[in-house]
Amino acid sequence: MLGNIPVKAKAKPLMEYTPQEILTVCWKKPPVFRYLYRAYSPMIAGYIRKNSGTEEDVVELFRS
Repeated sequence: MLGNIPVKAKAKPLMEYTPQEILTVCWKKPPVFRYLYRAYSPMIAGYIRKNSGTEEDVVELFRS
């Protein structure tokens, strides 16, 4: 607190959160999950394709 004004704590870098903390936020705040899905799904799909995965593997992963 700064006087009567609450001071927001600086956010931790994403890598400092535990998987459980990330999942809890995604469960409680669907917009966070949508953001992470949209931001990272293309990168994950590319990783799968580059490492001998097929388009079917990509579709199956994101369908689950």
